[in-house]
Amino acid sequence: MAACVTARAGSRSLSYVLVPGAWHGGWAFEKVAIRLRAAGHAAEAVTLPGLAERRAELDATVRLATHVADVRARVERATAPVVLVGHSYAGLVVTPVAAALPARLARLVYLDAFIPKPGRSMLSLMKPAFSDSWRTKAQAASQGLFVPPLLDARAMGVTDPADAALVDGRLTPHPLATLEDPAEYDEAALAGVARRYVRCARYPGFARFAAEARANRWEVRELDAGHDAMWTHPDETAAAL
Repeated sequence: MAACVTARAGSRSLSYVLVPGAWHGGWAFEKVAIRLRAAGHAAEAVTLPGLAERRAELDATVRLATHVADVRARVERATAPVVLVGHSYAGLVVTPVAAALPARLARLVYLDAFIPKPGRSMLSLMKPAFSDSWRTKAQAASQGLFVPPLLDARAMGVTDPADAALVDGRLTPHPLATLEDPAEYDEAALAGVARRYVRCARYPGFARFAAEARANRWEVRELDAGHDAMWTHPDETAAAL
């Protein structure tokens, strides 16, 4: 499938910055990153502050702005046009970064991700019953510091038992403040940015955001996969990005 990635991307070398969603680390995108590198591109699978191998950084100072600043620095370091990819929660992260650095981007991609509006948080984009439940569980687990993993691998489409056990063992708590903080950015700055939505069709939770993308005349692609398509279907995900 790497050859398909090359054909889709053309002769231009790109730099992919791959940002995972809640509870995940860069490990979730590493299979995709390997395929993109094999196709001749740079690819960085990001672990956000406070998660996975950076979980020791989790404290009350980790906010949405912390995650945005981390990803922005990676985009600024890139030496080729950037394809900035946000999975799930990371839609809240990549959108402000793209608005701050539109000239550096070749494309902004939402992989089964939230599409925020300025001033909206991730929890405000969820049904109130769900967001209230997340806050309650965060309070019980950590006095509101973090949300423990609330979806297991199987719920996210990882059906092989051994693979699911591996993914479940790598999920780590996610800082609650990053889900409560509003996304702050200038929406007008995104006017010239090419945007693509990649929907994971076996997971219904993000269908409304794919529909919003279509209504906004973005390019929309679908993968026959669950929410963690980058883990279960890395060839197809690499091609879709």
